Amino acid sequence: MDWIVLAKALVLGVVEGLTEFLPISSTGHLILVGDLLGFNDEKGKIFEIVIQCGAILAVCWEYRARLLEVLTRLGSDSSAQRFTLNLLIAFAPLALLGLMFGKHVKSTLFKPIPVALAFIVGGLIILWAERRQHRIRVETVDEMTWKDALKVGLAQAFALVASPRVRNQATVGGVLADADYASDPPAMFVALDARVVARSRGGEREIPAGELVTGYYETSLRPDELITEVRVPARIERAVYRKFRSRSHEDRPCVAVAAATVHGVARVVVGAVAERPQYFPELCVGPADEIGGRYAEAIEPISDVRGSADYRRRVIAVEVRRALEELAWTG
Repeated sequence: MDWIVLAKALVLGVVEGLTEFLPISSTGHLILVGDLLGFNDEKGKIFEIVIQCGAILAVCWEYRARLLEVLTRLGSDSSAQRFTLNLLIAFAPLALLGLMFGKHVKSTLFKPIPVALAFIVGGLIILWAERRQHRIRVETVDEMTWKDALKVGLAQAFALVASPRVRNQATVGGVLADADYASDPPAMFVALDARVVARSRGGEREIPAGELVTGYYETSLRPDELITEVRVPARIERAVYRKFRSRSHEDRPCVAVAAATVHGVARVVVGAVAERPQYFPELCVGPADEIGGRYAEAIEPISDVRGSADYRRRVIAVEVRRALEELAWTG
């Protein structure tokens, strides 16, 4: 019995188990750790695939009722047949790419530098996509056409490098650095009393989330700094985020309210109404309706296609009150 091989298998098993529950790429970490352990030959690569079967089985178990329903009604039910056909269509692009370029993908893309570059490019694409106007056309998998399934399959093909969780992590940092007044994370992180870690060649520093955004698309980041981490304190008791949209076809809010309680103290932050998240700790005392009224008076909202300044003030008062009520705030 080769105890060294068993030890390597144990380490890779722990890495797989942990990374499936964390917002990081399990496949990417298996590749990196396998390389560090010298367990990156053909047997090692097969092992990396096999130990991910647990995650696949977990998905199958979670959706076991739906899968069983489709299998039992496949011969007679049109919706089950359509579901199966769409599944095959969505699977086809990735399968074809794997058959045609499998060796090239494994030898070129499954490397640290291509993975890091993919994170950056993917984050930029997601930022671009979030700025576009969206209209929800398909709400359930049963409403998908074969064209929708093909689009999903093509999107999966682009996910050959890294995982959606890592790209989402890159998107959070990108949105914070972009400092868009109507984006969601800045207000929420201010309410959570988070600290943004910025790193450069000279070292790293922590920036309070409330001091990161300084104006429209402007931050306190230095030219040579990158956001590498966002640290949220563990003392948060409850938190809520509300987003009021005045235009149903787009995701950008007219007013956004993030609220949290820390040791019995309320933190209320209003976003999408000014150049930076609006937080007034001195106003966060008393009943919820009074806090909402004070915030509406203290903020000088912008006017744009999503609402005038007066309209936004009325919405601020209501949404702040509702956010605090969701927190069960009694003042």
